[in-house]
Amino acid sequence: MRICLLPSWYMSEKHPTLGSFFREQAVSLAKFNHEVILIYCHVHHLSEGIKSSSQIIDEDGFIAYIDVVHYFIPKTAWIIQLFHTLRMIYSLNKMKSIDIVHAHSFIGGFIAAAACKLFSLPYVVTEHSTIFSRNELSRKDRMMVNIGYKYAGAIIAVSDGLKKDIERFTSKPIKVIYNMVDDRFFDTDISAFDSKEFRFLSVAYLTYKKGMDVLISAMAKVILQHPDCKLSIGGSGDMEEDLHKLAYNLNVHRNIDFLGPLDRDEVIHQMSQCDAFVLASRHETFGIVYLEAMACGKPVIMTDTDAHLTIVHPSTGIVVSRDSIDELATAMIGMIQNRDSYHPDMIRSYCASHFSSAVIINRIIACYDEVLRGTSHE
Repeated sequence: MRICLLPSWYMSEKHPTLGSFFREQAVSLAKFNHEVILIYCHVHHLSEGIKSSSQIIDEDGFIAYIDVVHYFIPKTAWIIQLFHTLRMIYSLNKMKSIDIVHAHSFIGGFIAAAACKLFSLPYVVTEHSTIFSRNELSRKDRMMVNIGYKYAGAIIAVSDGLKKDIERFTSKPIKVIYNMVDDRFFDTDISAFDSKEFRFLSVAYLTYKKGMDVLISAMAKVILQHPDCKLSIGGSGDMEEDLHKLAYNLNVHRNIDFLGPLDRDEVIHQMSQCDAFVLASRHETFGIVYLEAMACGKPVIMTDTDAHLTIVHPSTGIVVSRDSIDELATAMIGMIQNRDSYHPDMIRSYCASHFSSAVIINRIIACYDEVLRGTSHE
């Protein structure tokens, strides 16, 4: 099967891990003997000084076609992205027919709908965006959602919570297919550490919605009972300076190590070395990073966002309310004191049986087959 992936955002030199799960899905589809092409158009304002370019990247079994283009008229970026992406789809489909387009999130879905009408290409759309739970859709966003969903052969949500969020935009049935965990996370050593020092790890973009301010505030309470406890934070973002100041103001800076941005191999290494993973997100449609930690055999603490019922059970971690410093601190203290009640083998096994590439790819291919047979809405 020749599959064209259309992500709504993708990694770049400035953001090398952005949308990494799109790339990992492409790699996994290719491993299952499918021909995969990924198309994405980065659109920048002329004032950013970034040069236009076109790249064809052959990596890990799939081919990525990446355009970098510019706009100078306000509010036209999406039109330019639409035009350039359709141009690439047309050229690639003309060289060799595309069997199905898989759009990721509503911007990709809108472009796929145009390709469907212009080139008669069937498509599915998987929704990932937190914009629905944050209720921040603009008029243009709603137009894209409505058109992208209207002509899709199938609509997929990455969690049950997100499914509920997007049901109001379509009368079509919505499938739930989770994001997959990169197989490399299952290859780490999960031997227990013989250390009195308990180390939490958190990895995310350092933005408001990831709740790092809540986590640092909770850490200040944790060290009152466990002064040797450590927290490592991986990532960068617009709150980075404020978070450093907060750690100093709360006198917890000696217990927190800011690691800076991490590539995928560094994330795997850090997860293999920690005792538990914690992230206090205010919004999260899925949260693949929790599952990556679980694939390494680590218990997790997550907030009650869209996917918490899917990811966390008493044997795999703890769920806390969003924006609750006290509740998060209590959960962290409880995890330290009950560390022996979490079993790495069991946590990894649960993760593999529900979120491994083999499990998720089989479900995605079954969805493609339904669409191509015209049975997805029966």
